[in-house]
Amino acid sequence: MNNIVRYALQGIAYTVFCLIIFYLSTAPAYNYLQPDQAEIKLAFKHASQRLYACKKLTRAELKKLPPNMRKPKDCPRERAIVQVIINLDGKKIADEKFVPPGLHQDATVFAYSKLPLPIGDHVLSVEMRDSGREEGHDYAKQEHISITPGQAVVIGFDSVNQELTFTY
Repeated sequence: MNNIVRYALQGIAYTVFCLIIFYLSTAPAYNYLQPDQAEIKLAFKHASQRLYACKKLTRAELKKLPPNMRKPKDCPRERAIVQVIINLDGKKIADEKFVPPGLHQDATVFAYSKLPLPIGDHVLSVEMRDSGREEGHDYAKQEHISITPGQAVVIGFDSVNQELTFTY
């Protein structure tokens, strides 16, 4: 086949391929949320409290240990499960539990969750427990919010100030 014909067919094939890629990257419209919806995103990183307190070892207990294992305190590594309860207008819409990862359940929890939210005025309250207690909560926040279509409310945790945060 002649080189000119081959290059012309190759150019046509590349052009068709580029047009297909361009069409598929722009034409199919994707709407993440419905036009009358917004979204709550729970997103934070937090190291929960340890389940057991450190125990100071006595001299007798230290002598029983091999020399390379002698440390003055024995601190179990396991951390508590982080539980987050989200209420919207007095109704519970989410009750999430995040188990600390790691071999000894001692690593930092990375919490991420998404929930649909109807637009309008709401009372949003969040409770979080990061200790070993069975009842109650360690942190709480409640706020009146006004949501517009397509808006996202991000629930986070500020570990420096030890408080829940809402960003929208």
